[in-house]
Amino acid sequence: MDELKEGFRGGPPTKRAPCDKLGILGREIVAALSKDSSTWTTVHALSRSQKEDYPSQVKHDTIDLTGDVEKMAKQLQGVEAECVFFAAYLANGSDQEDWDVNGRQCLIRPNLTTAGTGAIKKVKWFILTTGAKQYGLQLRAIKNPMQESDLEVVGPDRPPDFYYNLQNIIKAEAKKASWDWVVTYPCDVLGLAKNNLMNLMSSLVIYGAVYKEQEGEMPFPGSEKFYTMCTTFTDAALHAQFVVRAAQKPECGNQEFNVVNGDA
Repeated sequence: MDELKEGFRGGPPTKRAPCDKLGILGREIVAALSKDSSTWTTVHALSRSQKEDYPSQVKHDTIDLTGDVEKMAKQLQGVEAECVFFAAYLANGSDQEDWDVNGRQCLIRPNLTTAGTGAIKKVKWFILTTGAKQYGLQLRAIKNPMQESDLEVVGPDRPPDFYYNLQNIIKAEAKKASWDWVVTYPCDVLGLAKNNLMNLMSSLVIYGAVYKEQEGEMPFPGSEKFYTMCTTFTDAALHAQFVVRAAQKPECGNQEFNVVNGDA
């Protein structure tokens, strides 16, 4: 492993596997990887269904991350990866369910590493994308700018945060397998993905189009508190450029990064 690791540090590997439901962030990561076919010679796009055509070096592989370990291992047969980009998220009914379900769907969870799939055995680099819930955005007003050094929002009176669970799983597996990880913390994500409207930009475009058609003034679509505060945004394409770059920079290994546009 040391020899392989040093070889990786001397130059980027030639196979990659973004693992995602190909939503707003995952779609842009695949697009960024496909622009450099000389470096990223094979890209495996993993999701339950293929919603668009890909460039020639991108191969779509069907996988259900909510399935059991044996089923996922079977679906991953023939897939080999040195670098994994993971941006999948499944919303559930409660914070505890989010913790449990999203932890189970993480490909590097301990029992999957022994399930007999080569997809895991060759991993040298794991890029996990989380979000602003890292800072407790769903529980309280947060300061801006957010920083990686901000304390996790934990305690007996706090609900579980599934992002902490994912990071704990990945960091624990990295120590045993001797591969590197990177975690990103984007904020409000702006971007586009087919059949996916879970982002502020799409909602505002539709909202504005309706009021334009009615030829009336467009009221601010939020509360007074939100109107008078500031927030930060993360362009999905810029986030993709960052994670692709980070995967080629050894000095980025085993670190968390708050990834936002820089405007407010």
